[in-house]
Amino acid sequence: MNSDAHTGAYSAEEIQSWDQRTSMRPAPYRFAMARPAKGLNVADPLMARVPTSELVCHGKTSPNLPRDPEPDWVDWDLVERGQAVWKEQVARSFAGLGLALLSGFSIARFAEILFVNGYAKSGETAMQRYRATGFYVTDFYRSSLRDPKSKARRGIANVRAMHEWARRRSKKIFDQTKGEGVALCQLDMAEVQLGFSGICMEIIERDFGAGPISQEDAEAMAHCWRLIGYHLGIMDEYNVCRSLEDLRACVDDFMAFTPRRFQTMRPATAELRRTAMEGFGMETGLGTGFWHGLFLTYLHSAQYDLKQLTPEVVVHPGMGIVAHLYIQLFRFDTISAVMGRILLADRDAYEKDPDTAKRKAALRKSLARFHDVFVWRFTGMLYILRHLLLVLGLWRILRRAWRARLSFRQR
Repeated sequence: MNSDAHTGAYSAEEIQSWDQRTSMRPAPYRFAMARPAKGLNVADPLMARVPTSELVCHGKTSPNLPRDPEPDWVDWDLVERGQAVWKEQVARSFAGLGLALLSGFSIARFAEILFVNGYAKSGETAMQRYRATGFYVTDFYRSSLRDPKSKARRGIANVRAMHEWARRRSKKIFDQTKGEGVALCQLDMAEVQLGFSGICMEIIERDFGAGPISQEDAEAMAHCWRLIGYHLGIMDEYNVCRSLEDLRACVDDFMAFTPRRFQTMRPATAELRRTAMEGFGMETGLGTGFWHGLFLTYLHSAQYDLKQLTPEVVVHPGMGIVAHLYIQLFRFDTISAVMGRILLADRDAYEKDPDTAKRKAALRKSLARFHDVFVWRFTGMLYILRHLLLVLGLWRILRRAWRARLSFRQR
């Protein structure tokens, strides 16, 4: 995404005046995101009444958690269509979510909450927690969102309770008297919802070559996440998925401040990004080096100043080419579909045959190590050798031209 396309509504001075390093105040939105921003001091009133002993902690949930009634605006046919499209695009969407998350760590409010709640402890911890999130999302797309007892709805209840748990652990980070609001406020949840919906849809269309999603499918995808967001505790007045038009406007408004987020990142961002890429590398078997290259390639497509924005990410020579080839694979629907089936099968394996799933995970970790220690280093050597040969070839051409010139003069 070209960042320039999203900055026309704000002056450069207005954007530069906002600095996350000195305050946890959110971006000074004035357009589409101004509506969710009004929820800065609003948490989740329903979950606020639940005793801490009843809250979830990474997968263990009390059966006594309260739930909201179904909204009167829900269109179940549209929800099911949205689920079907998201499921069809699951491989592209998960790759997109990984990139959106690495970028989203630049949001100081988001990064500090994750850091306080232990997401940057190690690559292993990151892998386990983001894998659990991925499993929840696959359930959202495959299980009934209409049945309150379904796997999807139980998962939503788990996530909502985990949010409340994290909110209580993070409350000291924010100072309401300084305009910083509360932890995991309605705005924070709306920005996360934006990453899972509108931003992910843009990555699917633009970076992974799916082409324009039809108006009908895009509306269904947005409506699906409107319902998911509602049951996660996002009140309707702050929900960014109330309509496709509203969702796209919110993406544009949010993206206007993304370069500034990168410029004013906190130390927690670098730690979260480092451990997340280690975790992603282990989970995919492709190694940390691959994810460094993929993330930088993604940012390059957004035309950001990479030297200024990502000093903590070091890329082996040649990894840009590898990442570009990987992205090109997603342009083929058949390959994307196969990757999607593998993802869904992996989620099922953890439930039906956890021992086998754990052995496969251990194998992927070993494969990731092999890629980082041997494959990507060898790729870098080949890349450097190729450039040396090109330089040598150019030198020979220039030398021959110089000799030909001297010979011509002597005549």
